Amino acid sequence: MRRQRYPVFNLKEQSTSSAPDGFDLRGLLGLLATVLILVAPSIWLLATTPPLWRDADAYHQLLFSPARSTLEGHGMLYGIVARIPLYLGARFEGVLPNESFFNHARLSDTGVLLLVAGQHLTLFVGAFALIITAAERSWCRIFLALFFAGNSIFYTLAHCVGSETLSLLCTLALTVAGLRLLKSPRRQRRWIFFAVALLTCILTRYANLFLLLPLPLAFLLLAAQRRSLHPLRHAAIAVVIGLLCLGTARLAVGALCASTGHPYYPRGGFTFLWRLNFLESIPEPRRSELLDEVNARTKSGRAHEVISTLREMLKNGEPLSPFPMYYRFRAALSTPEQPISNRHFYLALNTTARAFLHPPTREHWRAAEHDFATALQMPMSVVSTTFFVTTVFCFEHREDLPELMTLSTFRNYTAGDLMTIATSRFYFTAGKNLSLGSAMLIWSIIAIAVIFACRARTEVAPIFFYGLALVTTAVLILQATALLIDLAPRYTLPLWEMLWLASMIYLGAIADALVRRNEKPAGQQQLG
Repeated sequence: MRRQRYPVFNLKEQSTSSAPDGFDLRGLLGLLATVLILVAPSIWLLATTPPLWRDADAYHQLLFSPARSTLEGHGMLYGIVARIPLYLGARFEGVLPNESFFNHARLSDTGVLLLVAGQHLTLFVGAFALIITAAERSWCRIFLALFFAGNSIFYTLAHCVGSETLSLLCTLALTVAGLRLLKSPRRQRRWIFFAVALLTCILTRYANLFLLLPLPLAFLLLAAQRRSLHPLRHAAIAVVIGLLCLGTARLAVGALCASTGHPYYPRGGFTFLWRLNFLESIPEPRRSELLDEVNARTKSGRAHEVISTLREMLKNGEPLSPFPMYYRFRAALSTPEQPISNRHFYLALNTTARAFLHPPTREHWRAAEHDFATALQMPMSVVSTTFFVTTVFCFEHREDLPELMTLSTFRNYTAGDLMTIATSRFYFTAGKNLSLGSAMLIWSIIAIAVIFACRARTEVAPIFFYGLALVTTAVLILQATALLIDLAPRYTLPLWEMLWLASMIYLGAIADALVRRNEKPAGQQQLG
């Protein structure tokens, strides 16, 4: 009989019960145990820890209108989706504003609790979907649930208000969608789910545009490995969907901002202000040569003025801090009679950033590589407690965030109380000995195990390619971020997530492949 080369998976669903047509008690208990393990950290956090806040950014995403928040540089989706639980909570507590809730939300303890609880519920649904898709055996699903629940970053982030949480949840949904497509790419509804998940990722965080890469890359590697054209067709479909999602996201953002009379413009140049401090460590005359090189890359007069001001700040020994640079550049581009508009100012910053980035100079690359290497040494516990630190930031800027101070997090706790929770509870500190580099090493070992499993079970090969594509994409996101801005702990989130999810997918595939390897084919059993 000719071997079927595609679809990727040709596996039969098998019951773990000894009586296939009977009641599968063991399978039911396995699912129940998986559910309990996944929800246990969420229940504990909701019962013992106040909602956390992603500093002033989360405040602006919720209190500003979605259009204004988008113009400030945030993804548009979180400010829209979060309004649903906030509205229900405000209605319950009777604190609805007189004007439109869409343009001016109100914060309440009930609304924030509903928002955080909804994030935990979505995290559970995504994790459960990934586990049942990645593994068939109950014991393996229980192990994967323990593995997922052991990552405190996921649950701490789900307990935090801010768009990074939605980015985590959408990326989890996209990972599940890609895995399901690898198993059965001819089901149209799975392509629709993939498109929706990818679109939500892009609308949540602009760096997520890299997430259109993993699925096409996995299909391309599969086509090369199998020497077949069928995976190429699915890779092309994934690319087309990715480009359509990019276009749709751009149109949606533009339409939202235009509805308020303000055109949308990107703000990457403003973010790049946090990267320019690498110039301080470059000695003369190389620094002047570098600035001359960058200046020659652009014909924009405003960009030339920004670079000239930057050169003057360095000559005077002024620190290259983001906000001092912001005001100096703005003053340099304005006149007393005609201050520069926000749109033209940010376009000037964008042009300047492009001159630095296309391509990065060797000193720029070294600064990014140094940050990348430092990020690899960052323990899990540092990332988990980051969201306690960002909540403490709100205490320190209470005058600028007045509506936050009415919430239970800030009424019933002090900054010291929150940091005591972060540093004294084992769940948050258990990962202090696991760095991001160690997690990459563990993933690499698991990937090698998948390669050996591929020899015995060729259906595992697509899983290997998919996990490799996920981690490669996350590395690209982190490297691109390091070129654009100083790396803070939260910027390592994509790589932590992809390492964890890819490892779970690998472990599920290895377990299923080994079990199937030891099972006799049905035809041989009948012959026996």
